[in-house]
Amino acid sequence: MSNVRLASGFWVSAKLRQIQSAGGFANILVKGHDEAGAINVVLRARNGTLRLAIPAMQSVSHERQFEWRDGNLSEAELSAYIERELRFDRDQWFVEIECDDQQFSAAFDVKPRV
Repeated sequence: MSNVRLASGFWVSAKLRQIQSAGGFANILVKGHDEAGAINVVLRARNGTLRLAIPAMQSVSHERQFEWRDGNLSEAELSAYIERELRFDRDQWFVEIECDDQQFSAAFDVKPRV
């Protein structure tokens, strides 16, 4: 069995299709490097609140895992965060998802931040 991870662009495309086919909305806010860009996921709840799932430290698994960034964000806080992160690493992806919690949990492995 190979320990190769799917290219970021391919993985994002598949997740967007998965969310959209389940009735949710998915959009690329910032397109990162197709092969190996880090992926950040913005969850826009149906009530309008925003949460951010950032890449988690990878252990044995080669599956993409995420952890919640603390608390809800305002639109301004999200924009400032994205700008700050892109100054550090231009290859990152930011993907916005609007769906219910069950659809989100089925599509993304998000761990509580320790």
